[in-house]
Amino acid sequence: MFGKYPVTLGLLFLAAAPANGATLYKCKLDVTKNNHIIPAQLYIEHDSQTGQAQVMDPFINYYVGKPMDAEVSADNDKRLTVAWSFENIESREGQNIPRVRVRATVLKATHEAHVTVSFGNGDSESGFGTCTVE
Repeated sequence: MFGKYPVTLGLLFLAAAPANGATLYKCKLDVTKNNHIIPAQLYIEHDSQTGQAQVMDPFINYYVGKPMDAEVSADNDKRLTVAWSFENIESREGQNIPRVRVRATVLKATHEAHVTVSFGNGDSESGFGTCTVE
């Protein structure tokens, strides 16, 4: 799905329209200085015909180096919700984090976005923003 997008972070944000009729949500999230993991930008590419989705953000670029498949848990007239996870990643302090789960919801009428990141220890962070749609 994101195959035609460059994966280097500098070029990622210059990505063009999605291929094959998929919808691309380019989301900008409000990030505070207390935020540790909510990305400032998130791309969600969703093909409603196949039910497939892929996501890309700076965190994914750093740990994976390419877009990740995401599970679509809701796709209706009101919202699109996708989720993905990371296993055994190293924190900035060098500690192992066994699992990081991310859930993103875009309200289709307003293009508002809500992202929640949950860690294996039960902690979580949330961020809000808006998306443009292509």
